Amino acid sequence: GVKSPAKQIDTLEYHERTVNVACMGDSDDDDAGWTVATGKKSRGAASNRRKKHPRPPGPPGPPGSGHAHGSAQSTVTDTVIAKALANVATSLETLRGHPYAANVLGNLPDHIGQTKNYWVWGLGSLDNPSQAQLVRYQASMALLLADRLPRLAGPPETVDPMFTPLDVAVYERLGFATQTGNHDWTVHDPTLLFAPHLEQVFTTRLLRSTRETGTLGNLTYIGNSISKCLERNHVRAAHTDADVVFLKAVAATMTEVPLRELGFHAVCPGAFNDLSLHRFP
Repeated sequence: GVKSPAKQIDTLEYHERTVNVACMGDSDDDDAGWTVATGKKSRGAASNRRKKHPRPPGPPGPPGSGHAHGSAQSTVTDTVIAKALANVATSLETLRGHPYAANVLGNLPDHIGQTKNYWVWGLGSLDNPSQAQLVRYQASMALLLADRLPRLAGPPETVDPMFTPLDVAVYERLGFATQTGNHDWTVHDPTLLFAPHLEQVFTTRLLRSTRETGTLGNLTYIGNSISKCLERNHVRAAHTDADVVFLKAVAATMTEVPLRELGFHAVCPGAFNDLSLHRFP
């Protein structure tokens, strides 16, 4: 059977008890190096995201298409990995005790336990001091969601081209397969996509390719509110007119549940604002 990342929560709690964790400071640091995959060609993507949001990745590639990480992982010491795990453990404990976590988990559809694929896109890097706190809370939510998915067909996959060897080591110890690929994916089997603050251009491509196969009903998507993106005209900068028309058509038939922060903004500004749970017919 597939080992759920949630089974590693006890490991996180062990690290929290045994490692003296140094606080990670804030600085304004910008990232680069991500593209929008469009078949055989890719183009640079705009970076008009809110401050401190993780850099969004291109749509992830199929298993095995990412970079090989084996040799890179050897450059990260066990002590550094243990400290990073302890930081995640602290964030997990805070999030688990906050009403926001119960709000998200309580709004999951009844059939979520039948999910076969779990994709986590665009968390950003734990190595980036300006994003580390936000990344840890989003990773913690990814773990809490994993605990509700007992029937996965394979390990959950977390994807971001900004992953460093530290990120790869941490997420793989938590039971995730890590990817840095930039290939298009299409949903076939029941799938949960958790992509906090991923730019809408990427999810639009996923939605389009999946609807073409007639399997859009197999997708549950937790990410930026599609309806709010359309209301605020946030989609036009990176979308064609045809994309906007398509998104409006999808929005007209989808079910969207806003995931209110319930005060979590005071704990970590920007971690979960404007997220919704989306289901499609």
